[in-house]
Amino acid sequence: FKFRLHAINSLTRFKVFRQGKGTFSEWRFENGRSVGRILNKGKGIVLDNTFFSVEEAKAFCETELEKDASLIFYVIQGENIIDFIQNDVYHEAKEAKQNRLFVAVTSVVVILLASVVSFTVMPFQLLLYDTLFIIAMGVLYLMIYSVGGRLNVEAFVLIIIILIVLSIMVSMLSR
Repeated sequence: FKFRLHAINSLTRFKVFRQGKGTFSEWRFENGRSVGRILNKGKGIVLDNTFFSVEEAKAFCETELEKDASLIFYVIQGENIIDFIQNDVYHEAKEAKQNRLFVAVTSVVVILLASVVSFTVMPFQLLLYDTLFIIAMGVLYLMIYSVGGRLNVEAFVLIIIILIVLSIMVSMLSR
């Protein structure tokens, strides 16, 4: 009887996992509810604290987030993730900054490649046409990018393919 009581008590206890570099988790629906599992702990660690309720674990995580907003915590029970706690404002701002940097760098690359294509493969009679082509490729890239959302690598690949196909077509037509 003592063993059974201990097993029931250990199932109702919750731990907190602090995500680290290389932590991977998956979420899926089982029996009508969202269930998460940590696939790879990476540098994340299970904290020593044990909690008797999810609310108690969440309150602990909230106090830790006040100290460091960049942390992400998972409330776990056994192998299952019950909930995750993070500072949404901090992480949304971080993603927005990464997105702006990605757009800036890839836009510069697209404009440089469009310049190379315009001036070497298909030089126009007027510099104005070269400039319009370069601007059009940059605007087309930004339009395709805006449809896909954050860190849209597909838009970058698509515009590169468009530039390559244009180069091939122009070189074939000029022969």
